[in-house]
Amino acid sequence: MRVGRILIYLFLIFFIFIWIMPLVSLVLTSLKSEQQILYLPFWSLPSKVYFVENVLLAMETGNLGRAFINTIFYSLSSACAGVFLASMIAFPIAKMNFKGKNLIFYLALIGTFLPFQMYLLPHVHILRIFKLYDTWIGLWLVYTAIVIPFAILVIRNYMLTIPDSIIDAAKLDGCSYIGIYGRIMLPLTVPALTVAFLFQFIWVWN
Repeated sequence: MRVGRILIYLFLIFFIFIWIMPLVSLVLTSLKSEQQILYLPFWSLPSKVYFVENVLLAMETGNLGRAFINTIFYSLSSACAGVFLASMIAFPIAKMNFKGKNLIFYLALIGTFLPFQMYLLPHVHILRIFKLYDTWIGLWLVYTAIVIPFAILVIRNYMLTIPDSIIDAAKLDGCSYIGIYGRIMLPLTVPALTVAFLFQFIWVWN
């Protein structure tokens, strides 16, 4: 038993080492000049640190400042919009009875399994039809649409855990479905909304 545990720990340490080495190499490389990168081993520390100079050079030549702002904008806005739209779709699927709701859910479920490359060309074709190709709004719409299926899956499954008696009580008080969605379901679904948002934010960021 002890031998097995030791082997597990050794495997985990090896895995952590393999995972962290590229990050360590990246940090050490950012501290060196071009000459030091070429002639010094990657694990060595330079005698003089060039981190600030390297950052300024990257910002100037690679236009990283604008790229960073664009990434923040697309990640935040598309994740927020996608999760909000997904919650509007997940609510009737989870808590309302109508024909075709299971079909809608299964279609959304298929969207979570398909690789991004499969629907990339249809997205490009649709954007060309609506004259949105190579525009910021077109890219934003693609990112927003991509995050919706997974968010529907997460939010719908969480909404199923909320007792129907809460909705029935709200109906008796004269609350409409819009009111139930906005005043009851959204506040109760904050944990699922947060998880879906974080997943989608990281996905769009990457």
